[in-house]
Amino acid sequence: MNKNDKIKIGILPTSQIFTDDNPYNDIYKFYNVYTKRIYECGAIPIGILLNDGKLDISSLEMCDAFLIGGGKKVEPYFFETINYAIKNNKPLLGICLGMQAIAIYSYLEMILTKEKKELTIDNFVNLYKNLKEEEIKYLEPVAKHYNTKITRNDYLENIHKVKINKDSQLYSIYQKDEIDVLSMHNYAVNKYGDMVLVNCDSDNVIEGIEYKDKDLFILGVQWHPEPDENNNIIFSSLIENAKKRKKK
Repeated sequence: MNKNDKIKIGILPTSQIFTDDNPYNDIYKFYNVYTKRIYECGAIPIGILLNDGKLDISSLEMCDAFLIGGGKKVEPYFFETINYAIKNNKPLLGICLGMQAIAIYSYLEMILTKEKKELTIDNFVNLYKNLKEEEIKYLEPVAKHYNTKITRNDYLENIHKVKINKDSQLYSIYQKDEIDVLSMHNYAVNKYGDMVLVNCDSDNVIEGIEYKDKDLFILGVQWHPEPDENNNIIFSSLIENAKKRKKK
């Protein structure tokens, strides 16, 4: 494949801005392990940089697919990226916090649809903020899903099993109804929309979420596939789905 034809995966950063008066403390963070997996699968990772936390839609238009990784806070630009990916049928993978963002987006989407409101990013963000002010909890604390510190060579104590729905795209990726995964989260999803399909672990914690519309590839996993150097299957699937859509 010509270098110019390689699939471009837009990676969304986590952000820490306007926490104090020092402009050099405003940062966007990317994780090398995500870009490493994307490179290994033959695609090009592109960091999506923001302007005071605001997203320029042109940066999304350059990309064939998207990755929202782990972090601590769901940002409005996550919703904007998910919204863009759905409307333009571009694959999107959410990992940990990224999956939680997909779940919350789907919950907001369900409410806006029932209220017959347009699915604009302003409506999503305003509803998200209003429900938070009403003390609606999108996530809940969960125990025993982050047992020990992760190192480059040791994460086995954080491995547990996840059940995969046989009707899901996730099953078509792994071809198994149960897999071992690396867990590193202290919160679990408790709100999601009726247009998504979920996968759970033995504690009924939601570990995977995806849109029921099989024409879309909007997939989130609560676990972390990126430390496993021997298994890039979920990143390969993201890229392969982007290639299929680019050919159309």
